[in-house]
Amino acid sequence: MVRRLLAGFCAAVISTLTFHQAMWGMLFLVGLMSPPFPLTRTHFGVPFIVSICLWRGVWGACYGVTSSWVRQAAWLSGLLFGILVGACEWIFALLRSAEWGLTRQRWLYLMQALLVNGFWGLGLGIILSALFAPALWNRKRLD
Repeated sequence: MVRRLLAGFCAAVISTLTFHQAMWGMLFLVGLMSPPFPLTRTHFGVPFIVSICLWRGVWGACYGVTSSWVRQAAWLSGLLFGILVGACEWIFALLRSAEWGLTRQRWLYLMQALLVNGFWGLGLGIILSALFAPALWNRKRLD
């Protein structure tokens, strides 16, 4: 189980730096988002990209543990997991705001969150299955 947690975390960080930021960059090119790899500081003083990697790693650890329960293709389950993460992110942001109305800006943020995180999840499924699966999912080596 610890290997699955670590593999999920590592795959999620790699997917964040590749797939997540690639979609972010595409949305930046069409004028919908700020530049990728943001270095602005968070409340804790760390660059935003480091914070994104950390939190996506936590989500990826959850995926690493639960992915063995899913019988679909890794890319599909990763995509669906990423969309779920994007929806959760949007709901958390909505709950943190003082206003509850669903404005055009909030719907745009939802679409951005679903696209970026869905692409991240796609990468997570691909990376986890391609790089880590042979050693991880062999039960004889884990138990």
